[in-house]
Amino acid sequence: MDHVTPKCIRDMTKISQAKKNEVKALLSQKRSIREVAKTVRISKTQVHAIGKQFGIHSKKTAGRPKSLNTHDVTYMVTQLVTQKVKTARSLAHTMSTEKQKPISRFTISRELKNAGLKCTTMKKKPMISEKNRKERLAFAKAHKDWTVADWKRVIFSDETKINRFGSDGRRWTWFRDGESLKRGNVKQTVKGGGGSLMLWGCITCKGVGYLADIEGIMDRHLYQKILEGELVDTIDYYEIDETKMIFQQDNDPKHTAKSVKAYLNEQEFKVLSWPSQSPDLNPIENCWSHLKSKIYSFEKPATGLKELWERIEEEWEKISKDTNDYIEKLYESMPRRMEAVIKAKGLWTDY
Repeated sequence: MDHVTPKCIRDMTKISQAKKNEVKALLSQKRSIREVAKTVRISKTQVHAIGKQFGIHSKKTAGRPKSLNTHDVTYMVTQLVTQKVKTARSLAHTMSTEKQKPISRFTISRELKNAGLKCTTMKKKPMISEKNRKERLAFAKAHKDWTVADWKRVIFSDETKINRFGSDGRRWTWFRDGESLKRGNVKQTVKGGGGSLMLWGCITCKGVGYLADIEGIMDRHLYQKILEGELVDTIDYYEIDETKMIFQQDNDPKHTAKSVKAYLNEQEFKVLSWPSQSPDLNPIENCWSHLKSKIYSFEKPATGLKELWERIEEEWEKISKDTNDYIEKLYESMPRRMEAVIKAKGLWTDY
């Protein structure tokens, strides 16, 4: 069979050296094949072949050109970061009305992810008023120079509720299509939630304190009994010097009742003035989360509140013994918590 020279090669012989040099110069300037072909008035195939001759390889971009340029992406990121808009859907509307660029929210989401942003569910945090924000900031600034040793003088306290059937959050399971559900595939519930326990607890730098099972409604009288009982027992157990100790409690009305204040004023220890809406500053909240994760990880829920209390007591004691200096690390985090509040100007932190 006779060798046939491709048409594009044959056409190359008709192009002058001057035009080839012009093509070479334009391609060296990173001009596109389409642009060079239009300027020199030859075909794109010929431009590509000339570039290949001179060892210049032009990038070919597949598909249609991008709908959004760098300025558009910067504008979108700014809109979200400054919270002028809060969702990709509302940003799509803004781009359409203000920039005359009708872009889908899916394209916007992809571009935002490429720009380093990520979308996640909103974290639940307590409402912080302007008054609360100022109090939190003032507290953090007043204690920013406290060392870990200073914080170790503090006994932190709080109340919490633990459900018998765990939290109401989502849980996921896998099973074969067409198979009937087994016990392990469902989260069993009971009418009324199966009951729960309200607890008061405290922690010291040496370990967890005594827990109180709160029966009925917690009022100032019951709270004072807890202070006289579980708190005093904790102080005695760890042989804490009350003259050097500081007690922390939040600003719940029953904690600040006149009778409770009178009792606390009679004690040798000091009471730490605490800003409202500040669970992120209290390390016992981390202990509650740790305790609940252990209780809710049991394969079978407690058969009743008595068994639930037994599990709680057992897992609570383990926090001091089996968690690799867990309490120690919480106390060591206190200076960082103060820094975080100052950095956030009194608003929420990641603690």
